[in-house]
Amino acid sequence: MYVRNMNKEKMLALIEKINDYYIDNEKPESGDAGWISGTYFIGCMAAYRLLKKENYLKCAIKWADKNNWKSREFVYEANPRYCIPKYYNNTDNTICTEVYMNLLDIKPDCGTAEHVLNDMKNAIEDKDDDHWKWADLIYMGLPMMNMLGARLKDERYFDKAYKLYSYAKDNRRLYDSEEQMWFRDEMFLPEVTLSENGKKIFWGRGNGWVLGGISRALEFLPCESKYYTEYSDMIKKMAESVIKWQQPDGMWRSNIMEPLLFNTPETSGTVLMTYGIAKGIELGVLDKDTYMPYVWKAVHAMCDFCINEEGRLGYVQGVALKPGPVKKENTQGYAVAAFTLLCETLLNIGEISI
Repeated sequence: MYVRNMNKEKMLALIEKINDYYIDNEKPESGDAGWISGTYFIGCMAAYRLLKKENYLKCAIKWADKNNWKSREFVYEANPRYCIPKYYNNTDNTICTEVYMNLLDIKPDCGTAEHVLNDMKNAIEDKDDDHWKWADLIYMGLPMMNMLGARLKDERYFDKAYKLYSYAKDNRRLYDSEEQMWFRDEMFLPEVTLSENGKKIFWGRGNGWVLGGISRALEFLPCESKYYTEYSDMIKKMAESVIKWQQPDGMWRSNIMEPLLFNTPETSGTVLMTYGIAKGIELGVLDKDTYMPYVWKAVHAMCDFCINEEGRLGYVQGVALKPGPVKKENTQGYAVAAFTLLCETLLNIGEISI
């Protein structure tokens, strides 16, 4: 869908178009309380904030009701490497907390936060810090836990989130300081797995989860926090690194450093990384003059090549844990949500025309 001379009206219309298509065709209200639905409804709530469209609110409440306003009580046992024995320590299961809290802000009597707050109390009191075993969990957990710390005025949430993040970064060594990007999990450490060309594997969406997640977390973390500088420094390092791999068409590929392995534009990694950069600009962490051209290049690419006239946001890699092929017709709620958050951020910055 070709869009130029973007202004506020066009951007709001675009947000409405992609969310309407997703709700009408994918029925997200029928999903469980896990990360796929949770990530979408974070974006859906942003769409509601901007458009005040009642259908978005009704859809989100219907989803929360369907899940009894509880976390997803799921433990993956098929592979011990990815098993987190207590469901509430897996933020894939508890990302719904942020959505429930947002809904209760709007309609205090529409549900309850009792169950998820009890789960998160158990999570911050758990003595083990080795629960974020894959990089995606940073997006699912870091913003939500910092949101709770700010709302509840309880610094234990800030502390626990930082411990979980640090364990993943340093103990599991998911962060590569040489390339300034993240491995998805320990299976992709270079001594374990390399690409067919013998190179390190940096997954586009995996790095988008991290960059977008840290940037979202700083929305909630007080700037005077002892953790703020470390998170903001990570945003700077990652942004500096990933922009080098933006392709001439404005998109990133699912394998960041080896784009020719799957040489198809990939939307979820592109939009998450672009959102993380734009949020970094909004927060004053990243220099606007340096980074905004990369943001707009990606936005134009996604509008031109990935959104069809019906409003389907395509070229989205499906549920996965590593780089892989993408088809034009593939869509997912996490990409729709990230695009919505990106547009909201651009509107917040006042950067709506180029």
